[in-house]
Amino acid sequence: MADVNKKQKGQYHHGDLRRALMQAAVDLVAESGVEGFTLREAAKRAGVSAAAPYRHFSDRADLLAAVATEGFNRLLPALQAAIDRTEDDSMAAIAGLGLAFVEFGVSNPSHFKLMYGPHLPDRAAHPELGDLDLEGFRMLSQAIARAQEEGRLTTGEPRQMALVSFALVYGAVSSYLDGEMTRLGFSTREAQAMLEAGGFYLLRGLARS
Repeated sequence: MADVNKKQKGQYHHGDLRRALMQAAVDLVAESGVEGFTLREAAKRAGVSAAAPYRHFSDRADLLAAVATEGFNRLLPALQAAIDRTEDDSMAAIAGLGLAFVEFGVSNPSHFKLMYGPHLPDRAAHPELGDLDLEGFRMLSQAIARAQEEGRLTTGEPRQMALVSFALVYGAVSSYLDGEMTRLGFSTREAQAMLEAGGFYLLRGLARS
């Protein structure tokens, strides 16, 4: 009986400690930013000892990389769904990709900040992140190439055009999440509307007349 009681005392009250720690990381990044996140604080938020996270993550960066990976695993199906819904209209597919990206970033700010930007986990230590990132970029590049083949977009190297398009939408989402649009006097609703319209203005500029 003593052995059973000892085992019960040592069990975590979480059904899934890894998931609890990842959620704690998401919440802490949302509250304090990536810079203010620590593994110790994540353990405290999850209600476990400071040593408990090391059962699942080697260090702080490993936990953040897991959250970023989860983000890509949510985003990529959304991007693919945007393509599938518009498979007969290459221009709509590009716009759909942009909108799906915007909707993901606005709805998942902590994941977004860890997937992109200056605080992203080391890609060399976590090569799966680079592979996932490139998959999304490949979708956009292929959509642009298809629109060019159909004569609906201006000529140019598809990957370069995809990079410019990504930079525009990424910058807009980042400005929104960082509060820059609010500081410039735009309401939340206005900022979201501008994000959704960004793809339209981009496509209008690239479209062949």
